[in-house]
Amino acid sequence: MTFALPAVAWRRVVPALIVAALVSTLFVGGGPAAPSQGAVKAPKASDSIRVDLAKPRFGPIDGWGIDLKQKCRFGKPKCRSRAQAFATNRKNIVERTFGSGRFSWIRVSFRADRRGLVENPDNPDGRPIIDWSWYRPTLRAIKRIQAVDPSVRVWASRDTVTDCDPTPGNYRGSYDAMAQPVDPKNPTTCPDFHPWMKEGERHGGKVIPARYGAIAADYVDYMQNHGVKINVLGLDNEPHNNEGQLNPPRFLAAAKALRNQVTTPMPRLMMNCANKPDLRWLQNANAGILRHIDFATSHSHPKRRLRERAVAGRFATLARQRGLTPYNTEMHWEKTPWAFDGVAQSLRSVFDQLDVGFRGFSIWAHIPEGGDSSGPRRNKSRITNALFASTFKAQLMRTTDFDGANTNDKQVTTRAFKRGRVVNLWIVNDRANGYAPKALDLRNARGRQQTPRTVSFQRWFVAKTGGIGQVNGRPSRSRGLVRVGVPAHSVTLVRMQF
Repeated sequence: MTFALPAVAWRRVVPALIVAALVSTLFVGGGPAAPSQGAVKAPKASDSIRVDLAKPRFGPIDGWGIDLKQKCRFGKPKCRSRAQAFATNRKNIVERTFGSGRFSWIRVSFRADRRGLVENPDNPDGRPIIDWSWYRPTLRAIKRIQAVDPSVRVWASRDTVTDCDPTPGNYRGSYDAMAQPVDPKNPTTCPDFHPWMKEGERHGGKVIPARYGAIAADYVDYMQNHGVKINVLGLDNEPHNNEGQLNPPRFLAAAKALRNQVTTPMPRLMMNCANKPDLRWLQNANAGILRHIDFATSHSHPKRRLRERAVAGRFATLARQRGLTPYNTEMHWEKTPWAFDGVAQSLRSVFDQLDVGFRGFSIWAHIPEGGDSSGPRRNKSRITNALFASTFKAQLMRTTDFDGANTNDKQVTTRAFKRGRVVNLWIVNDRANGYAPKALDLRNARGRQQTPRTVSFQRWFVAKTGGIGQVNGRPSRSRGLVRVGVPAHSVTLVRMQF
């Protein structure tokens, strides 16, 4: 039996159906329905970049930090230290840097020499006190930064021999005086610890760990009493570059003295912050030392990244086994005669450490967005800020491309980072030859193809001038797959929304 609607009823039903269809298109999925997730044919491995969207390598990256320790170059005219620049908010550097919310901490200076300490005639034993004049710019910088983003934490790191004044009796000397040659193996040429902390003859003996720990406690209390909480403290920094000789037992003695004498909240401690992963120090640290530290820390230099890569994996693995979190407290960005080489080396250096589980980075000589320099560092700020944004609180996913999965030079390197429904894919090609567009093989937990709803890219490439150019665009789609070109000497960041 069939029923026929009156003409008046049809005039009411048809418009209603049209409206329902329009509402479905506009608000369910934000546009046309995505292709069927199981209907897309998987591309060949030799013609694709595969990202396993359900297989993170590690947990979310803790975040990024900005280094405020950097001083002026010796003798450079009209120079302001990094702390002074933020203290005065020169060119709105505070808002331009921390207004994005992409940074988790700042690394600031802690001095144990006569630049950070002054004599106190009221102390009969000669114990010095904190010099407020040295820390005044740092305190102002921190307060300005935390006014913009209160969540930013403070990591304090001891300054090293290259920051002290080798001119005897001239500890308030000029930067020109600092430029005199120093010998880190001979402490008499550069007393980077106050004499009160030395054993034996003035400037000639070893540092007394208990006295150094007491000065560290004074520093933490001083900063807290002036409105700044030190969240994490580094008692040592670049041990090859100072006279402290804080091997694990001596480090422990200093840490205990700090803990016993500090009167404000005790900061968490990081290990010796060597210039490269110090596997031996970590191996020699016993359980008593490990109870006092939370972070296994080191620095990185892209120009020697292959040597660092060889030990970073063992360092990070041992750190996690011992309950420590691996961090890079001084990440350098390589400056090379040909700008693109520095970009490729620096990105691969970061990827090397993320591959083995480093959870956070502090960048040295950061340039705020919109503050590009000329020459070899052209576009450094755009690329580094894109790196911060794409990795902040994201997870590193398992990625394999048509050229393999490693980070070797002269091979295509790909790394993907996922945060919620957003995936950022980096493609680095430092070869002189490019490749036809490669399919993005995006797999879910069941191994099925996933198709992003929106996709775009930023690309940096070698311009005709020899510098680095930038172009933005959208990848092509073919047979249900997104395809991205891989030009010669290029870095591409693909952003996908699912």
